[in-house]
Amino acid sequence: MVSPKILEQFGLSEKEAKVYLAVLELGGASVVAIATLAGIHRVSTYDLLESLKEKGFVFDTQQDKRRIVRPMEPEQVAAAIRSKERLFSALVPELTAIRGKGEGKPRASCFEGRDGIWQALKDYFNNKIKSETLIYGSADRILSEYKIEIKREAGAAALAGVKSKNLQERKNGADKETLSEVKVFGPIKYLPEGKKISGNIFIYDNKVLTISWEQMTAVVIDDKHHAENQRCVFNLLWELLP
Repeated sequence: MVSPKILEQFGLSEKEAKVYLAVLELGGASVVAIATLAGIHRVSTYDLLESLKEKGFVFDTQQDKRRIVRPMEPEQVAAAIRSKERLFSALVPELTAIRGKGEGKPRASCFEGRDGIWQALKDYFNNKIKSETLIYGSADRILSEYKIEIKREAGAAALAGVKSKNLQERKNGADKETLSEVKVFGPIKYLPEGKKISGNIFIYDNKVLTISWEQMTAVVIDDKHHAENQRCVFNLLWELLP
């Protein structure tokens, strides 16, 4: 059975989700019947149904002079959601330009969990990187978590020609595989024995992506000065290491 929590991901409140599921189950019913099945007060149900109508999940019909609320077909709801996604995607360039008006102010984005970290990595893999990429940390964790996704991303192939350098603590089979199959994490220099980098840091263009595998979080800082400072530290280490 579909949980109301799942529907909350698509812009519905918990109570709206319960009401919508009740309408679906009944297939068309009075407000009283819907409220009873949803376990929500009748007066509140009226407001919730109006909200669901505006969002395109239900519609009104008349039967024997009575108001009957019916569900939109799930396929129609899905099509409407896809249409909104396409519309928002078309607005991305303009929205990005508006965001850029605050030029000079650092911007930070935080991501959590496996899917969140991948969203942060996609910004790297899909970015048309103009500058040299500097990477701290072993590639084995990234490859073990996202090998399929990395190979699927068109941007990964494009990055094969991007100049990059990688500092890590040890050599392992996964890194060799990454270099030969994905080709976006080298050349490599190794830290002194006993020195370890448990996470990953990517410095590319004006951005610094930091991944903590222990916390399963990622942070992307978009700031030219911060990125330049990180590049300076990385290059100093690179020059000192054999």
